[in-house]
Amino acid sequence: MLNCMDQIATLYVLLKRNGPAHELMRGIRECRRADVYPRIILQEPTVENCRWVNAQSSRGVLGVIGDFNDLATEELLIDFRVPKINTSVQTPETTMIRVAVDNAAIGRLAAEYFLDSDYRHFAYIGCRASYWSRLRCEGFHGRLAAAGSATFQDIEADQLSAKLLRRLPQPLAVLAGDDRLGIQVVEQARKARLRVPNDIAVLGVNNDDVLCEMAAVPLSSIDDNGRQLGVQAMSILDRIRHGQHPPRGETLVPPNGVVVRASTEAVAVDDKDIAVALKIIRREACSGLTVEDLAERLGISRGTIDRRFRQVLGHTPFQEIRRVRFENARRLLSQTRLKVAAIGRRCGYSDAKRFAKEFRADTGSPPTAWRMTHGSERPG
Repeated sequence: MLNCMDQIATLYVLLKRNGPAHELMRGIRECRRADVYPRIILQEPTVENCRWVNAQSSRGVLGVIGDFNDLATEELLIDFRVPKINTSVQTPETTMIRVAVDNAAIGRLAAEYFLDSDYRHFAYIGCRASYWSRLRCEGFHGRLAAAGSATFQDIEADQLSAKLLRRLPQPLAVLAGDDRLGIQVVEQARKARLRVPNDIAVLGVNNDDVLCEMAAVPLSSIDDNGRQLGVQAMSILDRIRHGQHPPRGETLVPPNGVVVRASTEAVAVDDKDIAVALKIIRREACSGLTVEDLAERLGISRGTIDRRFRQVLGHTPFQEIRRVRFENARRLLSQTRLKVAAIGRRCGYSDAKRFAKEFRADTGSPPTAWRMTHGSERPG
């Protein structure tokens, strides 16, 4: 149980102790001003802790940020008259200010990622009882339907088995509701003697790097931008502290891209040369790879590789190299303190001005402005 403390300026943070909560706490920590928030009390959102908080004096308390999964839990804090922010999307309803990841956008991003690799068969594996999972599934399926995907399966997590996976059409692209489910999909695929990613490509959500790297086949995952969630929650508390009204409705934080690992590195294309080329691009795009290098390694001409890329993927190998470079640049901008010039070098650009110009052409924003919107790490 929490210990009673004298009343000084305090922020209560009630979060589960898991990977997503750690990222949210990073955002809170990085926005925290010690003179404004001298004390942060971090606990899990248990019934006991919520009741204890509700019983305290609100004098000196600047707010509560928590992962409250239902209205019954929120009711435990009803008498605590301070700004309260809920970061959970377990159910559609909330009586609090909600700041949450954009779960539908996560589903759409997964669909676009798989569509870029020319998959035609898809499955979502999640939990229909959870609102966030339904939103991810709807975003995934909706984007696939708009693209005219061949098949789609919505599979409940407790139905997942090796036998079920063997029955599904292949090559199959699977979005798992979160990283833990993604690891289960990888394990069941191995039991079914299906190759990951060649037969089944698996993509998780949350990018819990410890879990993802420990999987039998390292798991690709969508970075749900949990740090920015913490940044937005602290921004709203600061607005309220300065006498402004909180935003109406939900504040949704978009995902931060796909972190690619071995579970999705295969590409579902029939042209073997293009499949090999895509693997080379994925590994070496940021190491100065050129289209001429690529053509030479495949033993075909520049004109032939351009033509076959357009036929199979609808764009050129040069565009694919740029896409991978900027995917990596966005990840580094949002997750590291590296300076923009250093990020440009890591993405294959020796000229920082050229990197900034091409990044702006690709994203619509200069690197520094993009980082302020999407990241929570401050450059060192």
